Amino acid sequence: MGQDAFQACSGELRRRVVAFFLVAFTLCGLSGCGNSAQELRPEKPITDVLPAVFSEDDWPCWRGENMDGIARGPAAPLRWSNTENILWAAELPGRGHSSPILVGSRIFLTTADEVKRSQSVVCLSRKTGNPLWTTQVHSGGVDANTHLKNTQATPTPVCDAERVYVVFLYDSRVQLTALDLYGKPLWTRIVGTFVSKFGYSPSPVLYGPLIIVAVDHSGGGYLTGINRVTGEIHWRTPRPAVDSYATPAVHRLRDRDLLLIAGADELAAYDPLTGRKAWGVKGTTEACVGSPVSSGNIALASGGYPGGETLAVNVMENGQSVPLWKRPTKSYVPSLLAYHGSLYQVTDGGVGSCWDIETGRRNWEGRLGGDVSSS
Repeated sequence: MGQDAFQACSGELRRRVVAFFLVAFTLCGLSGCGNSAQELRPEKPITDVLPAVFSEDDWPCWRGENMDGIARGPAAPLRWSNTENILWAAELPGRGHSSPILVGSRIFLTTADEVKRSQSVVCLSRKTGNPLWTTQVHSGGVDANTHLKNTQATPTPVCDAERVYVVFLYDSRVQLTALDLYGKPLWTRIVGTFVSKFGYSPSPVLYGPLIIVAVDHSGGGYLTGINRVTGEIHWRTPRPAVDSYATPAVHRLRDRDLLLIAGADELAAYDPLTGRKAWGVKGTTEACVGSPVSSGNIALASGGYPGGETLAVNVMENGQSVPLWKRPTKSYVPSLLAYHGSLYQVTDGGVGSCWDIETGRRNWEGRLGGDVSSS
């Protein structure tokens, strides 16, 4: 979003605006899960769920299909303002920090009405910006304990081209809801309890037959893999009892898909199909927000609070991991970008920098002007 457009949006506390650039309840399955940090392992693989298929100009989840923030469709404009390179603009109800996702002819995102204490999913036409439908998912029990920089609709939806999945913190529990592409709720699954300090923010992750949800909190964190068709919990892995806010990301390292997540004083990797921990390297800090990235066989993450550092981890041929380098600079909220051997970073204070991924050498650094919370 350009600076002028950002200033225009940030002045509106009760609405958001989506600008599309010229790049052309019936609840079912609602159930609890007992002890949210209890370990659960799959009895057998899920074999009857077909893989999701996307076109190159779809953007089906947080940071795109490969969760790396890199667009692979038609070239986007490099300049825009309130009028330049804008095809349409649409006002949205409520308030939320979720990113729009784009699949086929539709745009999906979430929003919350903080007065009515409701949480909803909104669908727009990708071509015109006209509203197609709005589905209220929760009402009345929205948790009010939220940081000023957070909202009741922060997690970005994910779509598998058949269903759209949204995560909300509601009634002190993290809940995953699946809707069809026309806004009809199909099922809701209570993922587990959540002790809120600043609210909830991680976005759901699509991997094969699963939707993976991260819930790091002081009451006992956990990762959960959920069957994206039935809503049944397939696996659950406990994590430390630490408040953290990062969305995990699946990256391929040494010919193996790994679910990477930063927080609780380490960068950790898990098998996304079983939830088993592959390795963990001490670093970053206690609380992280940004998603990890990778380049070749190197995983990278940054955070956060109360400490802060940027960490590069080398994954060896035997599957073990060792720290490659660490630097005392951090991106707490913004996620990193790894591209062609370089790591691009923006700090919350608005300093941009570029690092050589192999050596950790800083290539350049410059002040952008103003604070930054976007990736």
